[in-house]
Amino acid sequence: MKTLTIKLTAPLQAYGNEASFERRTSWPAPSKSAVVGMIAAALGMRREDERIKSLNDLAYAVRVDQIGKTMTEFQTVEWKPGTRKLTYRDHYQDAVYVAAVGSEDEELIGKIEYALKHPRFQLYLGRRACPPAAFCGLKVLRIRIQLKCWKICLGRQKSGIKISKSGRQNLRLKLLLTRIYCQMLLLHKP
Repeated sequence: MKTLTIKLTAPLQAYGNEASFERRTSWPAPSKSAVVGMIAAALGMRREDERIKSLNDLAYAVRVDQIGKTMTEFQTVEWKPGTRKLTYRDHYQDAVYVAAVGSEDEELIGKIEYALKHPRFQLYLGRRACPPAAFCGLKVLRIRIQLKCWKICLGRQKSGIKISKSGRQNLRLKLLLTRIYCQMLLLHKP
């Protein structure tokens, strides 16, 4: 498996949570869909592009290195002709996150790394008003873990332990995310 870690830092970041016309809140950390959307933009995919669905298969983990301070802004918008309303949007100021995406498809991770360094569309961290400060923290690592329990969970080694197919799939995901998180701790120390 090849994994790409991405340090996400900017003066403002916002990752959509609840949204109504008048109020838009933000998750305290980037969601997988936010990072996948940013990767899709870097690769030059438009919203209606079917290839975006394949990016949902990426393994994903996120670490909070610096908790941001919540800031609420307001905007005056013309809701109907002649009618103006105030809307409120939450952002996180000066937050720092490390997101990791991984795949067995090493070529895809290479393309993503290149695209983030040379994006086709403007990148932003949640909302268009939140451009990234830089992607100086891009790192790629190929992981090879030969733990006996990993092999047992995948059914590649006899252990006498019976695990259902859905149980093996859940274990695969948990072990994969654990591997990515451990890698993140090694690569990006706050």
